[in-house]
Amino acid sequence: MNGCGGGGGGGGGTAPETPWNVSASLVDGGVSVSWTGVNNATAYHVYYSRTPDSGTTGTRFTPTHPELQPHTIVTGLENYKSYYFVVTASNKHGESAPSSEVRLFHRSV
Repeated sequence: MNGCGGGGGGGGGTAPETPWNVSASLVDGGVSVSWTGVNNATAYHVYYSRTPDSGTTGTRFTPTHPELQPHTIVTGLENYKSYYFVVTASNKHGESAPSSEVRLFHRSV
């Protein structure tokens, strides 16, 4: 008699917590965005928009740091415009809620 195998078992994992202490500053060539990292993150995502309170509906910029450095430089932004940034953390279980939003007026340095 063939039994019904128990199959997968509840993965039970959770998405990482929300990154915090987000800041943005002007640097040569773009905007440096930094944050405090969180446990269990395998990637971070920076979202930016010219509209406040956009959360994760803005443009997504995924840093490519193999060691998961809690900072990146966002390039390609228009001069003399305000931008709003949020950061999320993700892992195989999902993406965190967005961080608190920070605003920066972009101009070349």
